[in-house]
Amino acid sequence: MNRIRLPFIHNISTMASDEADKIFYLDDINGFLYKLDITDQNKIEIINHQDNGEFTDITALTIDNQSFFCSISDTLYEYSIKDGQTFLLSKHILNDVKEITGIAYKNSLFFVADKAGKIIVYDKKLRWLETWNIENGIDDITIHRHKNTNCLFILDGISRAVYVYSLYGEHLFSITVPHEDATSITSIFSSNTNNYELYISYAKKTWEIYDDTHPERCIGNYINIEMEKDTYHVFLEPFNYKIIKRNSSHAVCLSSGYQVEFTYHSMLYPKSEILSDIKSIKPIVRMSIPTDTLRQKVVSIKPVGQIKGKIGKDEAGEDIIEFDFTKILLDREFAIFGYKAILDISNIRYMIKNAPFPNKFTKDIEQFLAEEKKFDMHKEELQNIAEDIINGISKGKRKNILEVVKAIRKYVYSKLEYKYNNRNTTPLETLKDGEGTCGKYTELLLGLMRLCNIPCRAVGDYKVPDYKLEWGILNTYTQPDYDHVWIEFYIPGIGWVPMESSSDDLPGKHNRFLAALPWVHIESSRTGKSKEVAKQNSWEAFDDSYNFSDFFMHDISIKVIDILSPLC
Repeated sequence: MNRIRLPFIHNISTMASDEADKIFYLDDINGFLYKLDITDQNKIEIINHQDNGEFTDITALTIDNQSFFCSISDTLYEYSIKDGQTFLLSKHILNDVKEITGIAYKNSLFFVADKAGKIIVYDKKLRWLETWNIENGIDDITIHRHKNTNCLFILDGISRAVYVYSLYGEHLFSITVPHEDATSITSIFSSNTNNYELYISYAKKTWEIYDDTHPERCIGNYINIEMEKDTYHVFLEPFNYKIIKRNSSHAVCLSSGYQVEFTYHSMLYPKSEILSDIKSIKPIVRMSIPTDTLRQKVVSIKPVGQIKGKIGKDEAGEDIIEFDFTKILLDREFAIFGYKAILDISNIRYMIKNAPFPNKFTKDIEQFLAEEKKFDMHKEELQNIAEDIINGISKGKRKNILEVVKAIRKYVYSKLEYKYNNRNTTPLETLKDGEGTCGKYTELLLGLMRLCNIPCRAVGDYKVPDYKLEWGILNTYTQPDYDHVWIEFYIPGIGWVPMESSSDDLPGKHNRFLAALPWVHIESSRTGKSKEVAKQNSWEAFDDSYNFSDFFMHDISIKVIDILSPLC
């Protein structure tokens, strides 16, 4: 099922379900509690249509035996609803909570989420039993069956994660949320699948333009439109997941993804001097191409255009495509070439319990510790920063690769603002500027991580601009806003672990996409080069003065063509 767009809704602050195929969702702005039948999206009811605003500003909801438990701030209310009217049954101030953002009820226990990142467990009479520290913000919670066991699923929209806990407080694994602006989560029994399914709601802030035509006003330069800045595009989507790999030290979880058609076209610049230059060079054009990873599967890939392409491997065994210009009599009509790939891309998130530094990394990994001048690793100033970061970590945590990565990332994110400028800066110059995009973040992170003995490498290609697909994600063409690059770091026994490079300047940014990536990242082979006008069987350029961008322009189109089948 594709996303469900909900009419007349400004926001969904919370959801719950106690009937098969039915989702109760609450708009905290207009105060209405709705019921949706997921088997017939035209069946929407307003349950409290006779009330006087009791449900305005409600932040959490759970249902038990026709009782609706709701919250505002630190207070838990119990209501019954009959013939559209609400009746207050009880009211409890919870002294252990500052702001309730989620409620779940199971086995005579209340699980109450505090926005500050805690789960407080109460008995049926709301007597405190215990508190779990989640160490992340919480937007909503629900109880869902995982492998025939009830678990607590905790949504944090900012970190784009769902944290899964047993009902006894053990953190089992985590899942990446596919889109920005998630607001709530619920588990619902589906009669179609005879199983419980998860749904997540999203509320994306957007602009709306309204026609304000009025005969008496249409005089002179009067503009007959109004712009509303605070409207929201609200929708639900199914949320599925699968743990694909697990041992005592880590788990890897894939979640809801899409099948994407990715097309890359290149064309000679329409300039006479370009044509004469490339005729004299007669090069091989080599490109990296999308490749199989844990979270991305290449369904098919083929050359497109008028120049014959050949898909193969480079000297390091990485996937590439080559276009042979050596025997081509170039004419401007025959200058388009590229490839089209069909990709299945999911979200991924690792849960890593143990990541000790080895005594020594293997030879094939040591190359990713090498000093590179472009990362300023040879400069004392960066070496001192790396040493200070290590000294700021407790001695016990210094032995854990993941803890050192967290400290480096936190340092870089605290020093840089995500902002575009066209200055060609070294990492230390970027640090002094205090700003940069993904590439500049990446170079600084790579330099510091290698100085701290963490093997790492740049990865990248493009990101699907998810925000452009809001109104209907399937069969919609879009184009990426820019190239993108991120990082992988190596943990023995686990392998290459992904990490988003830049912060996006969001609150809670230090927790976003560390050992995790969303589906929008399109991964190409790790060749160390993306494209090159090169000598045959080599990435070596014919002449250092000739770069790929000197000869060719490119055009990219992305089409989301299907939702991946449920993984769980």
